[in-house]
Amino acid sequence: MDIQYKHKIPIWYENRIGGRYMEVKIARIRKGLTQKQLREKVNISPNKLVQIEHGNYSSVTFEQMKKIAKALGTDAVKLFFNNDSRKEN
Repeated sequence: MDIQYKHKIPIWYENRIGGRYMEVKIARIRKGLTQKQLREKVNISPNKLVQIEHGNYSSVTFEQMKKIAKALGTDAVKLFFNNDSRKEN
């Protein structure tokens, strides 16, 4: 089976994700960072990053969102709140 990839993520996988679910994970993979590398850059716990990558932002401060976005080369509003963030220009 020939799987097409876009930024190391199978296209079928990215296309089936709806809403804000897994935006941070997709951005992290595109940036080429491991979870550990991102955690160290923004100083958050492993459990918190897993929650964030699964779309649970309830315990994340806006300051943490800004740090994560900066580490991933984007801005917090685009990464966490804009439903069109996966679309390429």
